Amino acid sequence: MRGTVALAGNPNTGKTSLFNELTGSSQHVGNWPGVTVERKEGRFSLSGVDVTVVDLPGTYSLGAASLDEQIAADYLLARRDRPDLAVVVADASNIERSLYLAVQVLETGTPVVLALNMMDSAADRGITIDVDRLSSLLGVPVVPTVARRGEGTDRLKSAIVAELGRSGPRDRFSLPWGERLSPLFDALESRIESAGGLHGGMTPRTAAVKYVEGDAQVAAAVEAAGLRADLDSLVDRLGGRIEAELGYDLQTAVIERRWGFVSGVTAESVGATGVEMEALTAVQVGLLTIYDMCKAADRGMVIEDVRLLEKRGGKSGDWRAP
Repeated sequence: MRGTVALAGNPNTGKTSLFNELTGSSQHVGNWPGVTVERKEGRFSLSGVDVTVVDLPGTYSLGAASLDEQIAADYLLARRDRPDLAVVVADASNIERSLYLAVQVLETGTPVVLALNMMDSAADRGITIDVDRLSSLLGVPVVPTVARRGEGTDRLKSAIVAELGRSGPRDRFSLPWGERLSPLFDALESRIESAGGLHGGMTPRTAAVKYVEGDAQVAAAVEAAGLRADLDSLVDRLGGRIEAELGYDLQTAVIERRWGFVSGVTAESVGATGVEMEALTAVQVGLLTIYDMCKAADRGMVIEDVRLLEKRGGKSGDWRAP
């Protein structure tokens, strides 16, 4: 038996270290077709299963606003040679940011294993994660790892092989879009499905969401399928009503809803780390949301000068910056 696994993750999550631990010296380096971005592949075998691991460029989302994001999104939604499984590498010490990408990968319909890496860093910061609860909330296997020390790699390999060997239909991940966005996505999905879909590898639901997000390739596929007028009519009618109610555009509403789901999962699975850590994390997540919304205009934006000025309560009591 053979299987292909995509290794995805934010920059600085230890993804390269995990790739090296999984594949050892069995690696090949080339370029992604048509671009000069490096493509790394490696292999390992376990229990009679030969696994090819494709290391995707580090990215914070699948928004396709940068070349790295476009490569990752294209590979996960490829017409041919689509991976059988994705391993999303998350930074356990900053899990909320990593989960945003994990949720987007789940939305593509690709089976996922979550590698909860840098568990030692999380422990050093007093962060505790209920791995079983996190697995239950996302509906995927979650494997704690410390890649730089090789910890958890064998368990991750076993989880990969077990998922590749699963037979029968899988429960498809469905993000709860809420009472406003769900009717819009339902209508778009139904129209795309009635036309036979757009292209192999992308579900009608994924296509519906990415069309609203303004994905250029999905828009081109919609145009080629002769669906643009119908979908634009639905977006104008249903989406216009949503924008009027919310006071901001649909793309922002999608990002906000996805972040809301991620924040809820984080709150239910990550132990309290002190009021100052909760506040700092919330501020940075909010700033990352703003960056995600504005990166098409300027990817060079810098998030800086985030610091604690004052806190009240918690185990250490009140504190004010001097």
